[in-house]
Amino acid sequence: MDSNAIAALSAPKYKGELHAFTVGYEGRPECDERDKAKSIAKEFGLPFHEIEITTDGFVNSLPELVNHCDDPIADIAAYGYFSVMKEARRNNVPVMLTGFGGDELFWGYPWVVEAMIENANKLSLLGDSPQARARLAKELTFYERHYDFKTAEQTLPMLYTSSFMADIPPQNSFKPFRIDEPYNSLPVRICRALFDTWLVSNCIALGDRLSMASSVELRLPLLDYKLVELVMGLRKTYTTDYALGPKGWLREAVRNILPEQIVNLPKKGFTPPVQQWISAAIKRYGYLLKNSYLVDNQILDPDKLQQLLAQP
Repeated sequence: MDSNAIAALSAPKYKGELHAFTVGYEGRPECDERDKAKSIAKEFGLPFHEIEITTDGFVNSLPELVNHCDDPIADIAAYGYFSVMKEARRNNVPVMLTGFGGDELFWGYPWVVEAMIENANKLSLLGDSPQARARLAKELTFYERHYDFKTAEQTLPMLYTSSFMADIPPQNSFKPFRIDEPYNSLPVRICRALFDTWLVSNCIALGDRLSMASSVELRLPLLDYKLVELVMGLRKTYTTDYALGPKGWLREAVRNILPEQIVNLPKKGFTPPVQQWISAAIKRYGYLLKNSYLVDNQILDPDKLQQLLAQP
């Protein structure tokens, strides 16, 4: 919905020719949303470009993709963004608009809503005691609600050497969320934690690097500071919009400019056939890990690594 809203708002205002780009996957699995994207582009009179990305294409492009990411950003959606930006450049489109920020600003992730509810419940149990609230203020429940984060925490001992594990401080992963300021404006605090971590280090960094790899400028309308200030300002007063469902405020704001089926469409985003891609990548490049820097410096345990690579 984020990108569709941007298209709907931009198309009538833009004096040039606004193009629409989307990706799909070989075999058109359930996560392929090309047909929906095409119908929106047709409704607003936008030239439509679709890119079908394949497992072989992902595997062949992986070294180049990793190089352009610069940091080890393990977002499976990266190849989709990378492919879209390449196609934009091939079509002489030097600037792209994207919906980055919609999920972060408007409660688009179920696990963030769960974290918000859990923290709100904790706060309600404390009553008005400043001392109790001050103790709780130092740590938010946050990434603990994210399945991938919890899985990663549990997987560490399966990969790292015992000496490297011993060097990791207790609760190291949660350290960014130990907060000393007063425990007020809880929805704002939860959003701020998401902005300062996932949004900045993954979404924005990834989008910028993969667009510039094709000399395309990426712009993020939903992260315009005026919009962010408006939403966060409202959230200080209307503190329960997270209970309206994913992107409740945004859905209502665009309900009159987008088809109803798009407004009510569940979030999917770039959701490729993950297991197929990862298995193919390990088959092609897994051997590189066996004698890698991480093994030589006793970070990854070679025996544990071998067991992992041997899994189907």
